[in-house]
Amino acid sequence: MNYGDVLVMGGTSDARILCQQLDAANVAYTLSVATPTGKQLAGDIKGQVRCGRLEREQMIAWLQENQTRWVIDASHPYAEVVSRNIMNACEAAGVLLSRYQRPEQLSGLTHPQLYTVQSIPQACEVARRFGDRVLLTTGSKDLAIWREGLPEKTLLARVLPVPEVIQQCADLGFGVGEIFALCGPFSAEFNAAFLSPVSG
Repeated sequence: MNYGDVLVMGGTSDARILCQQLDAANVAYTLSVATPTGKQLAGDIKGQVRCGRLEREQMIAWLQENQTRWVIDASHPYAEVVSRNIMNACEAAGVLLSRYQRPEQLSGLTHPQLYTVQSIPQACEVARRFGDRVLLTTGSKDLAIWREGLPEKTLLARVLPVPEVIQQCADLGFGVGEIFALCGPFSAEFNAAFLSPVSG
């Protein structure tokens, strides 16, 4: 059984679901995640898990060493650089690539309080027009950018419940009442209940 035959890239819940489907089909694979958090979130999948970021050249070497035949890119939908590296590495190594694309959740959605922006600075411009508290559900990676863009606001961070992420929040000045350490995915009902006390 060659666990290198199939390589799944991504530490997302989508990647975990794909791995569970491969498990059900008795397909050997390796899940590649960038961080220990991603490894922890992989849970009890049957495939091997490798941890650590792979640049293009490292990825090519890994694919060749493991005689990989198929790569599934299930990385975060906004991780464009990662997806580009995966695509370039697969092309260079002559490996079949499939990209899992998350269904578009906002397609056709309209609401008077829904604003579409292309960047965090644009989102900050919109947020400045509203109340004093801003709930961030965009993960921990860009919290410093949000903090810099909205210095006058009270920022509330919904992040993964792992020590290094909570420490990062604390280092950026988030207090205990401003850090919500939870692991998704979250239902619409959960979000509605969660937002009720937060938005008050």
